[in-house]
Amino acid sequence: MEGIKEKLFLQSPYPDLSVKNERSIDGLRGAKEPFSYLLDKAQEKIDIADQTAYMYAKGESDIPVHKVMISAEEARLSVQLLAEVRNKVLDSYNELIRTAG
Repeated sequence: MEGIKEKLFLQSPYPDLSVKNERSIDGLRGAKEPFSYLLDKAQEKIDIADQTAYMYAKGESDIPVHKVMISAEEARLSVQLLAEVRNKVLDSYNELIRTAG
């Protein structure tokens, strides 16, 4: 539980999400890395929010209620960002298919 407290109070913003071509073998692998990173970070924020709310509800820790709400809102925003990125990627793909056909 101590690790959750550290993550709760010391969360950093997303680092650079640029795709590095030297690491990709076929181009597609490089395109998946930022989305995979966003997915992992969203899951991490959801886990932190769940555990923070659980610890607050059980009274195990002296976490203030505003920290619980902030972690829940960060999780919601991460999922919303992930959905928007997915939608933009799908829109771009559909536009490419439409113009190529």
